[in-house]
Amino acid sequence: DETLKKIAAGMSKGSTPTSSSTEPQPKFNDLPGDPNCPYCHGVGYLRRDLPLGHPDFGKLESCTCRMGEISQQVRQRLFSLSNLSELSHLSFENFNPRGRVGLWPKQADSLEQAYNHAQHFSHSLTGWLVLQGGYGCGKTHLAAAIANFAGGIGVPTLFLTVPDLLAQVRVTLHARAFSFLKLFGKISNASLVC
Repeated sequence: DETLKKIAAGMSKGSTPTSSSTEPQPKFNDLPGDPNCPYCHGVGYLRRDLPLGHPDFGKLESCTCRMGEISQQVRQRLFSLSNLSELSHLSFENFNPRGRVGLWPKQADSLEQAYNHAQHFSHSLTGWLVLQGGYGCGKTHLAAAIANFAGGIGVPTLFLTVPDLLAQVRVTLHARAFSFLKLFGKISNASLVC
């Protein structure tokens, strides 16, 4: 606390319009937080008052005034990993729940049941949903529809096919262990993985 007080005192003695100091002064609008925030006053971070031996002693926490910005950054990072831009046109609205012409009644019933479960899952986002079936039956369309719906309501969503995920893991493993940990962190922090 004493060190911070000294630094603050030194900053308050900075240049004034009449002083001749050529040292650039920090601009208040360069700080990441909201200047009107009653907690951080624009700094964007808070430090909890904890005893010296506490594991979180000295750690900074993001202020609540930055939570919207942080959530948006998480969504953008996950979207950049996903292939959703190529699949953004896949939605529940343009999925045919009874399938294409020529399906057997049991196949159409099964597809409609999968469609209904996928829609229900996209609204609750609890538990797991496993889609299985042959090539061309609509698994990717339903998974992308779930991911697009969840992303549209602000849920951090990661959409990856298994080959794409394995390719990214292979690249990061060969690059550096840090890259793999960074990728694994992004995947494990996603609220929804499709």
